[in-house]
Amino acid sequence: MSNKIIFNEILPVEKGIIFSSSDGSGLYFWKSQEKEARLITSFQDDLDGQGTPYKVLAKIGNKIFLPPCLAENIVVYDLESKNRQVIRLDRVYQGQNGLCKFWTSIVYNEYIYFIGHYYPAIIKLNTCTMDLVYLTDWVRHVEKRRRLKDSPYWGIGIVQGDTALFPCCCANVVLKLDLRTDETEICEIQTDIRGFNGICFSEGKYWLPSRHSYEVAIWSKDTRSVEILELEAGEKNTDLVFFRPPLIVNKRLYLFPTVADHAYYIDTSDKEVRRIKRVDEILDSDGDDSANCSKIASPPALVDGKIYFITEKDKIWHIYNPETESLTNFSVQIDIYGKKAIKKQRALKDFYNAVREKNETFTFTEEELFSCGVFCDFTRECRNKTDAFSPQILDPRKNIGQSIYSKLKI
Repeated sequence: MSNKIIFNEILPVEKGIIFSSSDGSGLYFWKSQEKEARLITSFQDDLDGQGTPYKVLAKIGNKIFLPPCLAENIVVYDLESKNRQVIRLDRVYQGQNGLCKFWTSIVYNEYIYFIGHYYPAIIKLNTCTMDLVYLTDWVRHVEKRRRLKDSPYWGIGIVQGDTALFPCCCANVVLKLDLRTDETEICEIQTDIRGFNGICFSEGKYWLPSRHSYEVAIWSKDTRSVEILELEAGEKNTDLVFFRPPLIVNKRLYLFPTVADHAYYIDTSDKEVRRIKRVDEILDSDGDDSANCSKIASPPALVDGKIYFITEKDKIWHIYNPETESLTNFSVQIDIYGKKAIKKQRALKDFYNAVREKNETFTFTEEELFSCGVFCDFTRECRNKTDAFSPQILDPRKNIGQSIYSKLKI
C-alpha cells in the first residue's frame, strides 16, 4: 500500500488546507511544509465498493459540508465537536454507477448551493435549519439543447456579486443563477464547440475552454458574440482535453489539461497563448506511450495566489507560482491513523466486490495494519451489512483456528 495521498478538492483554512482524498479514504488536514497529512475523519462507513464517496467541500463556521460523489447523502462534519450529521437526499438521480453526482459548490451567506454534475438538480442548503430546496427548472431546457449524450450537466463556475454562472458540459450553454431569487436563465453560446467544463471572467468577457478540443470560446454576454481561440494541439490521443477548469491570475488564464502534452496561459489583454514550460516538463511522459501517464489527478486549485495540482502517475503534489514561474514538487504521506483507515476501507471495498461477484472464498492476512482485532471489527460490520458472509479464522492447525474463532464470539 502506498503511503502517498493526493487531494480531490482543497479548502484553505488557517495554517494549512483541508482536503478530500482522491482514493476516497477521508477528510485530511495538511500543514504547509509538513510531510504528513492528518486524518480528520474516515469515509469508510460511506463506501459501497464503488469508489470515492465524497469530493466536494464547503465550509461555514466550524462545519464542513460534503455533498455525495458516489455516496447517497450529504454529510456535515463539525470540526470542533467531531460529530457527523447526515442529510438525506431525494433519490431523483437516475444515472449510472460510478458517475459523480456533484462536482462543485458555492457559498452565499448562510446558504450552500451544491451544483449537480450528473445529479439533475441544484440543491440549496440552509445551513441554519438544514432544510433543502431542489432547483430543477433548468433541467428540461438543458436536455432540449443536449449535444453530448453521456456528459454531465455543470462544471465549475464563478460567482459575481449576487449571480453565479456555470458552464454546461453537455450543451453549448451557460447557466445564470440569481442567488437572491434562485431564478435561473439559460444563456446559449453560438459555437460548434461541444460543451465546456470551466468559466472565467476577464477584460469584460467570459472565457470557456472546450472539454473536447484545443479551443477556448471568448463570450460577450452583452453582445452575445463569440470568438474562438485555438491552442496548439498535443499528440496524446484523448477524449477529454480540458476536463479541468481554468484559473485566472492577474489577467492571465491558466489551463491545465486532463491528459495532454501541454499546459497553457493566455494573456486576456492581447489573447496571446503561451505554454507553461515548467509544467510541460512534468507532463512529459519520459517515453511512456500511455495516455494516462501525465494525467492531472485533481482540478488545479488557487491558494494564496499559487496553483496547486497533482500528477496521477507519481502521486506528487505541485505548487506553481505564476508570479515567479517557479515550481515546487513534493509528496504528502498518510499518518498512521490514516493508513489503518485506508487499509480497512480497501478491505471493505474488496469484500463488497467479492460478494457482488459471488466469490465464495475471501481471505484476509493478519499484518501490522490489519490485526486480528481489526478483523473482528470488520466481520461485525460485514455481518450487519450482508447475510452472505460466514467468517472463519484459518490456521495451519485447523482445530486451533476454530478454537480461536469460537472464543472471539463474532
